[in-house]
Formats: sequence, structure tokens, C-alpha cells
Amino acid sequence: GMTRMSFVLCPQDSVFINGQWIKESMEITETMQGENGCDSLIRYDITQIPTPDPPTAQLNCEDGTVEVRIGAQSHWRIEWDNGDTTSSTTYQNADEATVRLTTMPDCALEYTIELPEVPSIGNINFPKDTVIARGTSIVIDLGLDPTEWKVLWSPREVLDCDTCMQVTITPVQNTRIVMQLTHISGCTLEAAFRIDLEEEHIYVPNVFSPNGDGLNDGFRAFFTDQVSILQVEVYDRWGE
Repeated sequence: GMTRMSFVLCPQDSVFINGQWIKESMEITETMQGENGCDSLIRYDITQIPTPDPPTAQLNCEDGTVEVRIGAQSHWRIEWDNGDTTSSTTYQNADEATVRLTTMPDCALEYTIELPEVPSIGNINFPKDTVIARGTSIVIDLGLDPTEWKVLWSPREVLDCDTCMQVTITPVQNTRIVMQLTHISGCTLEAAFRIDLEEEHIYVPNVFSPNGDGLNDGFRAFFTDQVSILQVEVYDRWGE
């Protein structure tokens, strides 16, 4: 006759049958000889429950949350350490997530996954629009950790370094500066600001009357601090 025996193996478990360790789903038939000389067959039906893949984490750069997901078959009962029992859930302000899986007959698995670091943008000192004097420079220091952030500035021609956290910008005209930040998590930020040059206001009267009558006796030019007088020449109406 034939005797059937069934085994359900938890992931990574094994069973010893007919001189070998069985670690996967299979059918084995073993012949047993009885005392009466008659052979009997034993059929082993072995079912190995497959191991689910470890969970994965995906950072949402917009709201700073992390979605974790595990692809477990329906017979697994899922329990995350935040209380959720679905295949995917969301974590916020957490360094890691743990999920426990249980199924019949008495199988249990536990995974802990390290969550990606969420970029903290609240402490970033984003540059603002500013006005500077012509021929001068402005220094901007983002104060960010270069092991956590990378930066790319443009346009390159007005910068002393386009990948540094501290830059000196020397524009020769009104310029729009673009700053692209990339976090180690893969999240990116972009900010833009303007650097405008102060207008140079110059007014030089073309006539004065040094005759002592108290009206326009002195010659005076009017200009902003950014203007320097290099040379002055005064002529009368006949060019002398």
C-alpha cells in the first residue's frame, strides 16, 4: 500500500528524509520493507513556503515621508511596527522600519530596513534678491554639510566656484543666479535670486557763474559713491 505524509516547511527550514535534508518543495517516495517481506511505499509531499523579498523604501521628497513596501503573498499576515497591516505603509521622522510576517503552520519572519534620510530644508539659508555696487562682489555661504549636500551654481562666468558651498559672485550686469541642491537621498531643490547693480546717478552742471553774487558761484558735480573723479577741466564759453 501507499502511505502519504505531508510537510509544510517555513522559509529556511528543512526536514531530514531518507538520509537527506530537504529544503525545497518536492515529492519523495520511499520504499519500506516490512517484517512480512512485503514492501510498502511512503509518499512525502513537501511544501516549502517561499521567502518574501525584503521590504523596500521610497522617499517622497515633496512631503518628507517614506513609503515602505513588502511583496508578501496573501497567506502572510503583515504587521509593521507603526501598527499597519497592509503591504505598504508610510513612515515619517523615523530612522528604520520593522515588519513581522507570520503564516501557518507556525512560521515567522522579521525584517528591519534602514529608512533614507529626509533632507531638512528648514535650516537652509536661501539667498534673496539683492543690490550691490558696480565693480564689487558678494559672498554667499550656504553653511551646508558637503557630505550631505551637493550644489551647482550658474551662470559659471560670474562665480569663483560653481560647486562650492561658499561662493564669491562678481556680476558685471544685472544677473539671475540659479542654485541647484542635491541631497544624498536623491532629492533635489532649486532656487533662483537676482543680483542687480546699483544705478550710477551723475549730474554735472554745464555752467556756473563765479561772480560773487551768491548764485551758482561754485561748481559742483553730483554723483553716487561708486563714481570717482579722475580728471576735471573747466573752460569758459570760448573754450579757454
